[in-house]
Amino acid sequence: MTKPWFKAYHFQLHPQADAAALLLASANWDRQLQKCRGLMHRELARQVDGSWVDMTVWQSRRASGSDLAFSEERVFIDMVKLIDPKSLRFTQGAAPSGCDPFSDWFAQAASTILSQQPKRPHYEQSRAVTANR
Repeated sequence: MTKPWFKAYHFQLHPQADAAALLLASANWDRQLQKCRGLMHRELARQVDGSWVDMTVWQSRRASGSDLAFSEERVFIDMVKLIDPKSLRFTQGAAPSGCDPFSDWFAQAASTILSQQPKRPHYEQSRAVTANR
């Protein structure tokens, strides 16, 4: 049995961008992502410090690569232009066994991601996020 897989991007807006532009670009990107097989859920959340977390939950790690098919699409490029590239951090990992990715797991995963403070822009989380149950 495959486990759900999450991908999360933590970032600040580009200095010339604003939240309204990001929300519009995100809505367009969301419509594009809905075409991806295996997408279970997507959330874009603004943190109290003004940073953002964009998280997707996929049926499996393999399915999580579906979004790459759209990486050259205008809607993706429009969203990426709004992100400060120096602030971008990426993490991914397997959802814990038996958890419901639509319940408190998203909040727990997001808080874990924010506490990781990775040193490299891209890294793979080696341990599963555990939900408070």
